[in-house]
Amino acid sequence: MEFDGIKKNMNSLPNLFSKFVRHRVRPADIETPEERFQLVGNSYVEHHLTIYEICDVYADSFIDPEFPERGDGLSTVEARKRLKDGGMNIINPPKEQSNMKLFMKQFLYKFWLLLLGAAFLSLLTYFIHLYHGNYETLNLYCAIILICIVLCMSFVSFWQEKKTMRVVSDFKNLLPQTCFVMRDCEERQVQCEELVVGDLINIRCGQRIPADIRILQANGLKIESSAITGDHQPISYTCEPSASHISVFDAHNVAFKGSYCVEGDGFGVVIRTGHYTVLGNITDLQSLVTPTESLLQLEIAKFVQFISIIALSMAVIFFLIGCVVARFENILYHFITGFLIIIVANVPQGLPAMVMSQLAIIARRMAKKNVYIKKLDIIDELGAATLICTDKTGTLTQNLMILTDMWYNKRHFSIHGEMKQSHLKTMKHFAKKELEKPLPDLLSVMSVCNKAQFERMRRSFRRISTKMALESRERIKSANLTKKFTVVDQSGHESVRDPTQTASKFEDDENVLDVCR
Repeated sequence: MEFDGIKKNMNSLPNLFSKFVRHRVRPADIETPEERFQLVGNSYVEHHLTIYEICDVYADSFIDPEFPERGDGLSTVEARKRLKDGGMNIINPPKEQSNMKLFMKQFLYKFWLLLLGAAFLSLLTYFIHLYHGNYETLNLYCAIILICIVLCMSFVSFWQEKKTMRVVSDFKNLLPQTCFVMRDCEERQVQCEELVVGDLINIRCGQRIPADIRILQANGLKIESSAITGDHQPISYTCEPSASHISVFDAHNVAFKGSYCVEGDGFGVVIRTGHYTVLGNITDLQSLVTPTESLLQLEIAKFVQFISIIALSMAVIFFLIGCVVARFENILYHFITGFLIIIVANVPQGLPAMVMSQLAIIARRMAKKNVYIKKLDIIDELGAATLICTDKTGTLTQNLMILTDMWYNKRHFSIHGEMKQSHLKTMKHFAKKELEKPLPDLLSVMSVCNKAQFERMRRSFRRISTKMALESRERIKSANLTKKFTVVDQSGHESVRDPTQTASKFEDDENVLDVCR
């Protein structure tokens, strides 16, 4: 009867859902970032719905409320239609500046403006002398040297910033671009950009959440959402609906795009993609924030202002003194010698080049240690830091896991690089029954306690794991071995408790054995 009562209200759910599924918060809708963030949270209703209600809202996904992982998923035709209507699952980055605009922006550096002002005054002095028939080239050479310094240092700053932007862009190619979804009653590997609302998706340990997902099944699932909430502690997620007064940011049944699965696994349905996600709205909000100047830029601005005041004050004073002493005769000569030259003399022409050169050298040294500086003036703030708090939940690797060490019979065998141990070489030349005990049992455990699948046609692996290392090195046909076992229970991979535990039963044995990797 309770289920019938729910079904009566189902007709109103799609109408309610349609008000929010396409809602995208625009900057003009609100006045403050806090109000906008609150409005983003209010646009979500899926965290209040039960799995049965989710099944009715996403009827085209054919979700099984009892066993969500058995859902059929969207059809290919429906997925293409939604992709055409809703757009790609991407967040367009801010438009990049052209090389010319980025290079011209370097001249706005306060030091360079000071040197360009000195160069202009030197040229003005040269032309005034030239107008009166005095072919003195010293001021011309001074102006040319100052302009060359500004051009060279601006190019160094431009090259450093462009190089860092290129490296950051290359990092994006290292991120996983695919995920596993259910389509046409089978699991498929698709590009993350092709995800659409209603896709049924698998969430696995070590995976970045590719879209906003309503959790339908969780197996020890823990997700770290510091990019959204600012909390670096992983939070346990569940498929249970939350109370009506709880915001989507406090409900632990919606995984946001950009979050990171650190433990367990899960299954869910995509509810937002692209710019309609929370991360997409945050990105739009950040584009409205006015960039702040670094501490070094503020200090340089104060220094340039101080030098300018001192130079102008001294120039005016000595110009007036010269005019009074000469009884206001030959004022143009006193203007050149007592005003322009004094201003140029007060400008520290070598200081800007020295500061920029030192910053460039430091940036080059840090680049050798894989630390890339986007702007050179940030180095000063990094050097002034006394404490750096960082979160290391993952590392950039070669996307390979290699079997390197084995322990058995109270002995340790290392096979770093090429295998040099004679007892391990036999694994390629002899049958499994001829191997030294307990090596056969160890290989059985490694094969059974694993979810990796070897795809020979595509020459790729769904998951790079110990099984890949085992098959690659030993050519063990683990698929035949695993057919002899029936998985009774298992626990997913966790970053704190790294081994995966599986309870399996041999086909001819009634005893259930616990194995772990």
